[in-house]
Amino acid sequence: LDQAEAKAKELAIDFKAYKIPALEEQGRAPRHVRIAAIQNKIAASTDLPVLEQRNAIYDKIEEMVAVAAMAGANVLCLQ
Repeated sequence: LDQAEAKAKELAIDFKAYKIPALEEQGRAPRHVRIAAIQNKIAASTDLPVLEQRNAIYDKIEEMVAVAAMAGANVLCLQ
């Protein structure tokens, strides 16, 4: 997680990590699920052409997805 936190800080992305404790199951090995939630906002001025606005958002989200992957996320939610 340290590498993901450092990259998020570099990109000025708000990054939080939480652990929810649960009882161990007796019949199988533990499964670890890492969930990432991404909420984005406008990345370029709304007076720019729509394609430029869209590409700016895509570029920003691509960086966020890369940070989630560094953190080991295996479920990704986008808004």
